[in-house]
Amino acid sequence: MSKEREKAMQLRKAYKRKYQTCVKMIKDMTSEELPKKQKKKSMMKVSVNIPPDKSIGDEITFGNPNVPGQKLKVKIPKKADMIKRNFVVSVPAPKVKEAEIKENNFPKEFKEALHHYSCAYDDWCVAEGELNDSLPAKKRKQFKTNAEKLKKFDEMIKEFPKNLATPIDVSYLRKVVRQERSNKSRREKRKDGGAGGGGGGAGGEAEQESEMYVPQKDTEFSSISFRMADFEKKKKKG
Repeated sequence: MSKEREKAMQLRKAYKRKYQTCVKMIKDMTSEELPKKQKKKSMMKVSVNIPPDKSIGDEITFGNPNVPGQKLKVKIPKKADMIKRNFVVSVPAPKVKEAEIKENNFPKEFKEALHHYSCAYDDWCVAEGELNDSLPAKKRKQFKTNAEKLKKFDEMIKEFPKNLATPIDVSYLRKVVRQERSNKSRREKRKDGGAGGGGGGAGGEAEQESEMYVPQKDTEFSSISFRMADFEKKKKKG
C-alpha cells in the first residue's frame, strides 16, 4: 500500500469518527437548543346546544365563541345527542400573533466538534487529491479537492429535525464553522499576547504583520476599512 493511500484511509476514518460525534450531539440537543415551529390550529371544536323546538335536520344559529357578535348557521346533524340536546361543530380557530422566530442555540461543545469535523474532512480531501494525483492517468478519477470540500455538510443537514423554527442548511453550518474558527483564532491571539510580550525580530527590527482578506462564498460579508496610505504609491529611492 502506498503512503498516499494509507494517509487518505487514516484521515477518512478520522473524519468519519468526528462526523458520528456531531450526529450524536445533534440527537441529544434539547428544544431550547433547537427550537421547533409552533403548530397553528386552523379549526377548533365547540359544543352547540339544541333549542327545544328544533330537531335533527333543522337549521339553527349560534354565536362564534372566538369572534364576539358573529353568528354562524348550521344544520343539526344526525349524530347529535338528542338526550343532552347538543352536538359538536368545528369553527375557525382564533387568530394569534406569531411568536418571534427563535434562533438555534448550539452548545459550545457542538460548535467545537463541528469545527473539528470540518478540519478533518478538509484534511481528507487534500490527502485524497494527492492520492488521486499519484495514480497512473488511466486509474485517476474525477476528484477536485476544493469542490469536494464543499460537500462536507451535505449529509449532516439531514440529521437535524425538519420542523425547526430556523431551518438549518449547508450555508448555516458553514457560517457556524467560520464563526468558531474566528473565535478560536482570537482566543489564541489573546493567549499568545499575554504570554510575555512580543520582542523585535532579527537585528532589533520590529516584525510587521499584514492582513489579507479572502472573500467567502456566502450572502453576508464583513466590512473592511482602508486608510489613504493604502492607496498611495511608495516613492522609489535613488
